[in-house]
Amino acid sequence: MLQAGIIEHGERFELIGGDLVAMAAKGNQHEELKIALNAYWMKIRPPELMIAQETGLHLSRHDEPEPDFIVYPSTIRPRDVRGDTVLLVAEVADSSLKHDKSRSTRHASWRNRGLRQSSR
Repeated sequence: MLQAGIIEHGERFELIGGDLVAMAAKGNQHEELKIALNAYWMKIRPPELMIAQETGLHLSRHDEPEPDFIVYPSTIRPRDVRGDTVLLVAEVADSSLKHDKSRSTRHASWRNRGLRQSSR
């Protein structure tokens, strides 16, 4: 798709409901908050939990979002985390909050794939 000019280099997408969905651009506030959250969570994280940033979360053949954070048991490899094994999915939204809220079906589809908790 890059070579065909359909997408540009550096564009970010998620697979949601079988569709490639463009991800919102990341701003400075977004990145600063993610860094601060990661530093805090890593300080308080018990050894039985892992925290990953911007990792593809395989929910189904048609759904593989890339949330800002996932929390999952340390006994599972990141590529093996699924909706029924992830403990928390967190999205950081500052300037993208309106965009993220308009995609509320995204979070509903995650729950339909076994995801127990998500926050934004």
